[in-house]
Amino acid sequence: LGITHALSKAQVTADIRRLAHGFGAACQLQISIAANNVLVSVAFRMGQVMKMIEKGNFEEAYTVACKTLGALSSERVDRSDEGSMMSIFYMVDFVETLAPKLGKFGACKDDILVALEFLKSVRNKQRPSLEEREKQLIPYFEERLKQA
Repeated sequence: LGITHALSKAQVTADIRRLAHGFGAACQLQISIAANNVLVSVAFRMGQVMKMIEKGNFEEAYTVACKTLGALSSERVDRSDEGSMMSIFYMVDFVETLAPKLGKFGACKDDILVALEFLKSVRNKQRPSLEEREKQLIPYFEERLKQA
């Protein structure tokens, strides 16, 4: 074609920034999708754990709950997100309930901290299903953190 375009340094820099921004947004979208996939998997596992407990399969329920907490420790999961925090809370509750019965270790300090944060964050949000459990677990989690 024989036509040459003289691009200024400012134009090139602006183009690179625009591309980088688009790439960054695509990466954020991928991370968001991956985190949502983890949370969908967690919801499924939560149901599995509850069924296992109902059937008396405590060892298997403990194992699944621990593996689920491991998945929730992934860097793809925003542990400050309320949905993630709630998932961590329920899994910590399962692990902490089952561990003493099985002579196993409970949840790790980081997971207990998130579970405690979640309970404190929903304290005044009209969640009757958690209200009674909250009264028991906040002091329990605080004590566990002292031991960890």
